[in-house]
Amino acid sequence: MRQDFTFSIRDDDINFFTSPSKLKEIYEPILDICKPTLCITPFAGNVYKLVRDREDELLGTLKKINFVKNLPSTESKIIHPIHENEELVKLIKEWLDDGKVAIALHGITHNQTSKGYECESTNNIEMLKTAKKYTEALFKTKIKLFSAPNNSINKRWRREVSNLHMNIIISYGPKPNEVDFHPINVFSLLKLYVHFLRFGKRFYYPYEHEYSDHSEISSFPHSVFGNFNECVDHMDYCKNKSGNFVFATHSYAFCKNPEMTTELHSIAEKARSLGAKMVGVDEVLKSRANTPLAEEYSLDPLEYFSIFKKYLERKPS
Repeated sequence: MRQDFTFSIRDDDINFFTSPSKLKEIYEPILDICKPTLCITPFAGNVYKLVRDREDELLGTLKKINFVKNLPSTESKIIHPIHENEELVKLIKEWLDDGKVAIALHGITHNQTSKGYECESTNNIEMLKTAKKYTEALFKTKIKLFSAPNNSINKRWRREVSNLHMNIIISYGPKPNEVDFHPINVFSLLKLYVHFLRFGKRFYYPYEHEYSDHSEISSFPHSVFGNFNECVDHMDYCKNKSGNFVFATHSYAFCKNPEMTTELHSIAEKARSLGAKMVGVDEVLKSRANTPLAEEYSLDPLEYFSIFKKYLERKPS
């Protein structure tokens, strides 16, 4: 049975620092034709913001790690919860209520650590459940999807994400040592890597990766320099394969190149003209979030935030 050719948008790094007016400017013109998935970092860290503000000079993981190592240890304890950006929360809630967007969890703080990216180290992993419940309580919706910060997530984090009934959106896919050994996982990795040997990253794997305890989906990156033609080639490939085209972007970067907004709109229009079914990313993957919403969280968002603050206070600097 042939599946639908689908188009989705993945917008990472939606957090306290996101401008609601800029987000509205980017997405309002296309909300009638597509359903962006906003990937939310609930407790954006100061370290994340310091690194992001210098990303043009901190090229490569090693430079970022060295930069973080030289920061005062107290920086990792400074966080900015998304509920303090009231206008942003109000806007996202309105869009959710109207069914115009979907949301995903994008890490916890997104902080770079001295051991690597947030989901490469064990830092904060015990707070993943609290971060998920905070976000669900704040936006009053189920979180079915986890978007890995920096597209990096190790085996332990994958296991914890799965335990919380979330699937994963990634860049290309996991390395063999990043998933548990299981016959289903071996078979899925084999399909992924056969595809890679044939196409490299010209065409990302266009179907759901089904693993033993969760599913994943690849996403094609939006370049700050523009890559409309490459996107169209990729969409044509996905259409011919009745596959899923997920367009990964960072709307905060649009200030570096205002043409990115125009390009995003053109890509969404092109997907529609190709007959794509326009969906949130979570709709592409088999749902694992079967727990009733009332059981997902039982506290006020601020109470979950308080739990996280106490965790940071106890945590060694």
